[in-house]
Amino acid sequence: MNLQAYVAFLRGVNVGGHGVVPMRDLKKAFEDLQFKNVTPVLASGNVVFETKPTAPADLKASIEAMLGKRFGLSSTVFLRTSVEIKILLNANPFATRTLTSQTKVQVTFLDKKLNPAARFPLPLLSAPFELVQVSSREICSALDLSGTAGTPELMKVLEKQFGKDLTTRTWATVEKIGKLMQS
Repeated sequence: MNLQAYVAFLRGVNVGGHGVVPMRDLKKAFEDLQFKNVTPVLASGNVVFETKPTAPADLKASIEAMLGKRFGLSSTVFLRTSVEIKILLNANPFATRTLTSQTKVQVTFLDKKLNPAARFPLPLLSAPFELVQVSSREICSALDLSGTAGTPELMKVLEKQFGKDLTTRTWATVEKIGKLMQS
């Protein structure tokens, strides 16, 4: 049987003391869905797994239902295949940027595709935030942490523009997931 590798980014799991789910319990819950090679990545709601190729909407629905039933969570699931993660990593949107110890680079995953004609509000394009790359399902951003604004402020701006159906991970987390999905 051919298996497809996926990563599920779970919004609001183990963030700020809310949606607390032990990783061993999350792993077991994914295994109970008959997924193979289940590996939680960090404790922030990232799960790499394999299953037979299935419509993403069906996988998303079954995972979200399981999270509600098993853990009482109303968490949006953002699925990506190993191919999609590989394409994102190969694009390396931060390669031409000068990064310092005060720069935080991250990827915001969207649940629905962006309208190609969408325009961003001017405040989002100003310091300390920089949109480095925008695709139909991801927004790659850089934050200058030396100022007064940080990730919570960027998230407020992104949620205002795109709604709450998004979740953000650091670039280092995405790289770690990519390496795991290739092995």
